[in-house]
Amino acid sequence: MLHYSTSLLVLDLSEVSFCDASGPAVIVGVQRRARRQGIIVALSAPRPSMSRLLRITGLDRGLPMVL
Repeated sequence: MLHYSTSLLVLDLSEVSFCDASGPAVIVGVQRRARRQGIIVALSAPRPSMSRLLRITGLDRGLPMVL
């Protein structure tokens, strides 16, 4: 459950070493729920393999990256 407490939710991906097709689906689901509450979802520090998956799925264009 996502409760409004801030306007930005950052998902730190720095420790994600493996991600199958369910990973992007979870990110999209979180983004949809957050958007309904006026919360922006951003991604942080994806490893190269995760960056590649984000690029292939197009999520790199739909979610901002933060440092």
